Parts: sequence; C-alpha cells; structure tokens
Amino acid sequence: VNYICIKQRQYIFWSRIIIGIGEMDQLKELLETKWEGISRSAIELLQRLIRTDTQNFVDEGTEMEAVRILQEVFDEAGISYKVIESRPGRGNIVARIKGQDASQGALLLNAHLDTVRAPKTNWREEGWKHDPYAAEIDEEDGCLYGRGAVDMKHMVAMSVTIMCYVARLGIDLSRDLVFAGVADEERTDSAWGAK
Repeated sequence: VNYICIKQRQYIFWSRIIIGIGEMDQLKELLETKWEGISRSAIELLQRLIRTDTQNFVDEGTEMEAVRILQEVFDEAGISYKVIESRPGRGNIVARIKGQDASQGALLLNAHLDTVRAPKTNWREEGWKHDPYAAEIDEEDGCLYGRGAVDMKHMVAMSVTIMCYVARLGIDLSRDLVFAGVADEERTDSAWGAK
C-alpha cells in the first residue's frame, strides 16, 4: 500500500517528533519486531474508515459513525478520549496520552473524518476504477483505493495506530500526544467540527 503514508519511514518521522531521542532505541526495536502488526493494524483501520460513509452534506453528516470506530480502537488500547457531537451525526473525538513534561506543550495529530461526495452506485459510469466504499487494495499497483484514502482517512488511521502502539508498549513520551478527529472540514466554514 504505497501512497497512503503507511510506510516505515513515516512512522520514524512522526515518532522522532513525538518521543525524545532517548526513546529512539525503543522505537527501533518496535519497528524491527512489530512492524508487520503495526502496518496491518493501520491498513485494517483505514479500510474500516473508508467503508464507513462520512460524506459531508453541508448541515448533515455521519462522522459519528467513524467516531464509534475510533472509540472501539481507543478503548482496546486503554487511551482516554472525549467525544463532542456538535450537531446530531457530526462527531468529533479528541484522545490524549500524557507525556512526562506538560510544560513542553502537546503534539497534536489532527485529521478530519468527513469526505467529499462519492457515488455509492454507478461509480464506474462516473469515472471510478474502484468502488469508493470497498477499500480495495489493487493487485496491480498495491495501492488502497476509496473515498478518503488520501483526504484524509489515511492520516486518521496512521495517527491512531501510532497512538495505540505507544500506549500498548508503554513508551514514555516527552510531551503529551493528542489526536483530534474532527467533523466538517470539507466545507468553507467548517461550523460543526474542524473550525
């Protein structure tokens, strides 16, 4: 799965920002021993998110469906979170892992949960090679396709997966790590979440 940021070097980049230099040995060991599981978890989460229709219809949206998936994942990892439903169906979720030094300020991983519109039927007629909600990995190019694969459910999956592995492995962070999955980014005023 090439272009959706599920590569080892992205995890190293983000992890260098999140944890101090002293923890890099832990990270190296993590990647050497757990990489296949980390990668598989991120891909499976991304597929679940893509298969969940979160199209933004101005005042109506279904981001709460994606929030429910993330609640399950955070619960399994023991990560605390807060859900904010700014309007029925317009869900936002904020999760936090406490670090050693709150005075450093938190690192925020932010991603929106809504997508622009995509056809549920007749998608081939509208120029789609793959079903926008199937989250298929193409056998020819190895890429995962679907509405939100690049904008921006990939960042949700990558960020949440990183947080879960940090929590499960008990890696001590130098600062707080916060994830915000927000609604309503795909319109100009973003009144129900991203704003």
